[in-house]
Amino acid sequence: MHARVREPAESAASAASVDRGDDRLSVHCGIALEYGPRFNAMRRERAAWAATRIE
Repeated sequence: MHARVREPAESAASAASVDRGDDRLSVHCGIALEYGPRFNAMRRERAAWAATRIE
């Protein structure tokens, strides 16, 4: 079974709905929630760039 891929807007809405406190766990969870969309955007940009280099 594969996890469903979320659209960037859907992921942003999910991340925004999380109550973030100032404790260490909340800070680290916030960083993890932010990392996923940024990493995926980087991968999309890299794939688009690579596609232009191949053609």
